[in-house]
Amino acid sequence: MQKKTLILILVCIVLSIALATGAAFLLVHITKKGLSEESASSGPESTVSDVSSALPVVAEPVPEPEIGLSFSSPQDNTVTTTDAFFRFAGGSDPAQPVLMNGTEIERNADGSFSLDVNLSVGKNEFTFTHKGQTVTKTIQYRYVIIQSYSPRGNQSFESGATFRVTVRARAGSAVYSEFHGETIRLTRTELQEDDTLTQSDDFADFIGQFTLPGDNAANLSLGKVWVSANYNGSTERFSSGNITCKKAQIHIVPDDTIPPNNKNYNAVGAGYIAEIVGYTAETFTTSDPNLWCLPTNNYLPQGTVDYCSPSFFRETGSGLDYAVLRCGRNVLLEKKDVGSSKSTVTRCYEGMLPDHNEVHLQSLSVNGHHSVLTLNTLWKAPFFFELKDQGFADPAHQNYTFSNTTFSYVDITFCYATVLDGEIEIPGDHPLFSRAEIIPGNREQILRLYLKKTGAFYGWDANYNAQGQLCFSFLNPTPAQSASNAYGADLSGITILLDVGHGGADGGAPALNPGAGNEAVQNLRLANQIRSELESMGATVVMNRTDNTTNITQQDRCRQVKTLAPDLVLCIHHNSANSSAANGFDAYYFAPFSKKAAESVYQQTRNTGLYQKYGLNWHAYYVGRMSSCPVVLTENGYISNSYDFQNIVNDASSRQKAQAIARGIVNYFLSLN
Repeated sequence: MQKKTLILILVCIVLSIALATGAAFLLVHITKKGLSEESASSGPESTVSDVSSALPVVAEPVPEPEIGLSFSSPQDNTVTTTDAFFRFAGGSDPAQPVLMNGTEIERNADGSFSLDVNLSVGKNEFTFTHKGQTVTKTIQYRYVIIQSYSPRGNQSFESGATFRVTVRARAGSAVYSEFHGETIRLTRTELQEDDTLTQSDDFADFIGQFTLPGDNAANLSLGKVWVSANYNGSTERFSSGNITCKKAQIHIVPDDTIPPNNKNYNAVGAGYIAEIVGYTAETFTTSDPNLWCLPTNNYLPQGTVDYCSPSFFRETGSGLDYAVLRCGRNVLLEKKDVGSSKSTVTRCYEGMLPDHNEVHLQSLSVNGHHSVLTLNTLWKAPFFFELKDQGFADPAHQNYTFSNTTFSYVDITFCYATVLDGEIEIPGDHPLFSRAEIIPGNREQILRLYLKKTGAFYGWDANYNAQGQLCFSFLNPTPAQSASNAYGADLSGITILLDVGHGGADGGAPALNPGAGNEAVQNLRLANQIRSELESMGATVVMNRTDNTTNITQQDRCRQVKTLAPDLVLCIHHNSANSSAANGFDAYYFAPFSKKAAESVYQQTRNTGLYQKYGLNWHAYYVGRMSSCPVVLTENGYISNSYDFQNIVNDASSRQKAQAIARGIVNYFLSLN
């Protein structure tokens, strides 16, 4: 009986399957037939078409993309390094573990990871396994004392030229250089960095300089430049190629028209002229072998001319040459542009200049957001522009941070001027200045403009107008008005330029997880959020890029600042470091008048608690050195750090960062009331 029942059940199951299969076949057949007939005749009496349209359409399921092991650092499987540690970073499937040499590593919730490993001298192998995938990374640690040096290959210099020797060696080394019978000890310094911090604390930069013979009647082959570094009893020694001093082509005559008691001027003689032909030229102090960018120096406008030395100062690492001006400043001959191309900054040629300059004050007018000082000059001689008197922490070591704002006047020094006359009437309601004073000197004159309030200065620029007059443009304060929105402020009439770091071929630092894009992508993402917040308060916001395909050179960025003349520039970056432990937010300023805005952004960001560390620092970043308005550069977390990276890619955290930065900008403009 039980056997018959079991057989009956099996028969029923088979019949059910057969019926279901037949129905499915019939349904598919009818559907296909209906579609075929509908394509032939779309008449309303097509019964098959009605059946077809009544059937539900089931979409094919889209398989989830397979998440595997990927690396942003290193991307190659074999790497050589001179650092004693290495950082691995990448992404993975968070549902499955990642093992390194058999030990599970820590990861973020999204599967991204970043970890530092100590290296042994020689070959180091690290095997990663994940979901059946195995990847072996080989890191060759080459222990060196000297990591890099310049000059390297054969080099030719003008007669009498000065060139710089740079060595990157282990911190604590005694570093020397020998050339043409002279031995010097190089001094430790901190070279300029344009963006992310990617160098190890194990090494430091050392700098020195040599001057070649002058007025030689033939080319001179002077041999090699030797560099050596001693560290913990061990020494490494390397040499450049051959150094040639070219035959002197230009013979200059003495020039006695410079201020005889001013040690900052250079006795370059007369007969060879440097002319600024770029849109502007940053100046560097001639007596400073580091070629540091200093907030106490200034830009010179297009058209400025001065006598210069027929020999140049060469920065051998970059291969860039600087003209040595009579006024005691160096200016670049060319600037690097895109790739290997360069743009001309200064043109040099033979000629004569007047033996003195004359400056006549014409007017000081308020024009919109700017006050414009117009002067007539005998010729387009150089000048010095400086906020006085501002104390700094340690200028000798390029530390221009300060605790208290002390500058209360502006000094404009007109080089070679024997005359500075005219009157400027400053009304009591002028937005910047309270009074002006002329301070006569020996072949130079100073115009001193007193600020209405200590620290109340917001930026400046200079150019020669179509009539050849020298015009100084000073940014007036544009305060925000109170409003009933979430920020309590109305930014109408205020223009803010968002300088979005990197872009196009320059992706910046790679993201911890390769799937999250690079720094350029995250910079733009945060910039769009900041823009939205600022525009909600009525601000005019300009972004120098709105996509990730646009290539923007450093020259493009600076030229836009100068042309747009905004009320504030905010530079948006994310940081990176060799060590995965480096983390936090940083706000940077260069000019003393930029600190107040940087401090406001820093404080509001600190209030979020999103970062583990916060910094407010001085730095000579490229765009930050523009003088026309306050410039604040932000490093919004380390894209190489696991903790920071989670907040970088998280929408809610990113929006919170944007709101904090916007509130910092708002508070800055409200403070101008």
